[in-house]
Amino acid sequence: MGNKLSCSCAPLIRRAYRYEDSPWQSTGRRDGHLLRLWAEVFHVGGQGTVKWQQVSEDLVPVNITCIQDTPECVFHITAYNSQVDKILDVRLVQPGTRIGQASECFVYWKDPATGDTWGLNFTSPIDAKQFRECCLMEFGIGQHKSENEMQGKAKENQGTKKKCFALGFELDRCDL
Repeated sequence: MGNKLSCSCAPLIRRAYRYEDSPWQSTGRRDGHLLRLWAEVFHVGGQGTVKWQQVSEDLVPVNITCIQDTPECVFHITAYNSQVDKILDVRLVQPGTRIGQASECFVYWKDPATGDTWGLNFTSPIDAKQFRECCLMEFGIGQHKSENEMQGKAKENQGTKKKCFALGFELDRCDL
């Protein structure tokens, strides 16, 4: 696993967020996601085999949306394949969900509600780090900013700073 993708093709564009300037949602688009990254999706069922099953045939866009931020942060993580079938539709609750990292590009977590384990094989270590930072609560409960606050902050900083703000912390690089 790791950065050796199991699909036979590389991303069309080196950035993990094809066709977009940034993986962070900062425009007035209506899809409402906080973060969109490209990855392969893997799954291990709660009972039975302990072998990773690849759910996606290729790289797919993975969308992370914060649907609740107090008293817990609840993230809705979705992914669709090229036939527009929903192949990933889970909620990740923080605090409470441990997010592991098997390699620099492979991130996984166990869904306490179902017992299923999900894994995402990202195209770069930077994307894996962005996913973990987005979904981890190392900076405390309730510090996630609302989508409107983030969009306002992004517009405020557009063109004036080399740093962007997302979820209440600064990213060192926005132009990845």
